[in-house]
Amino acid sequence: MNRNLFLQVIILGLVLFSCQQNSEKEIFILPYNYEGVVIILFNEKNGAKVVYKDDYRLYQIPNNGVLKTQFTPNDGILLNPNKNSVFYQQDSLGHLEQLKVNWNNKKSNNSSKMINYQKRGERNGVDYFQFIVSIPIKSDSFIIENSFKEKEWFDSITGYNPRIPQ
Repeated sequence: MNRNLFLQVIILGLVLFSCQQNSEKEIFILPYNYEGVVIILFNEKNGAKVVYKDDYRLYQIPNNGVLKTQFTPNDGILLNPNKNSVFYQQDSLGHLEQLKVNWNNKKSNNSSKMINYQKRGERNGVDYFQFIVSIPIKSDSFIIENSFKEKEWFDSITGYNPRIPQ
């Protein structure tokens, strides 16, 4: 009896997993020497047009770190994060330098700039993807300190005001 239940659970899991949509591959191009928070706002009617490069979604991040795009959110399972989401800095001559990604947001003593603290979500009816370009997070206080500022900052860039009915 237990063996049949186990097999049923495995089969159900495989069926559900196979129904999941894989997320599209992504390229993020950041201004050279950019450091700070980057946020991508999706489904923006007047946002940057949908652009693909070699089957990758292309996100060209402006100097202020806020990209409004007509892309829909990139939902689904990211099968190979190191190959499916690639981050670059672009200098004034167009040369690209790939940035490493701290996928697990682990503390590190690495002194090279990298991508940290990635988060996808929805707030006030706006779908977004957010990450930080910095040296690796050296303490949890960085995340805690910035999470208090995040709500106010997000509301300011999306134009959301809780006192005005949306």
